[in-house]
Amino acid sequence: MEQVYEENTEPHMIRTIAYFRSETLPILNPGDIAQKLNEANVKVMKRLDEFTNLGSGWRLRRCETPDLGVVQYRPFRRRSYIKTPTYIPSRTVINVKNNDNRCFYWAILSAPFPKQHGQHPDRPASYQANVGELNFTGIRFPVRVRGVPTGGISVYIPSRI
Repeated sequence: MEQVYEENTEPHMIRTIAYFRSETLPILNPGDIAQKLNEANVKVMKRLDEFTNLGSGWRLRRCETPDLGVVQYRPFRRRSYIKTPTYIPSRTVINVKNNDNRCFYWAILSAPFPKQHGQHPDRPASYQANVGELNFTGIRFPVRVRGVPTGGISVYIPSRI
């Protein structure tokens, strides 16, 4: 919110523009809109009070451009393939581009059976010869974090010398 302040010092009047913002608040239920807007307003008003009441001598003259930004919230959804984030350098991880719900399977299978770059390490077809070599008994696909037993899943990959 852009606000114009003036300091009433005689014989001159000084003007400044101050900006006060609240944090971004996700609204997952339409019934929460009024509450979230109120929370944001309370935070902005608190910052306004701190600015004007802590000895600054400034007083609010007018709010020029109140701004309310609204964007669609898109929560992360589970799916088979998730593109590697751009901040991770290419060729530092293997991200198998699968179309099934077995992304965990392909990720684990790619570790003990490395493929050279020209052998398409990002394709499930590159690992077809290795299917069945690791024991995934008791693991339901797609693997969910809450479905992992207490203590986690131990993956032992013997080194090949």
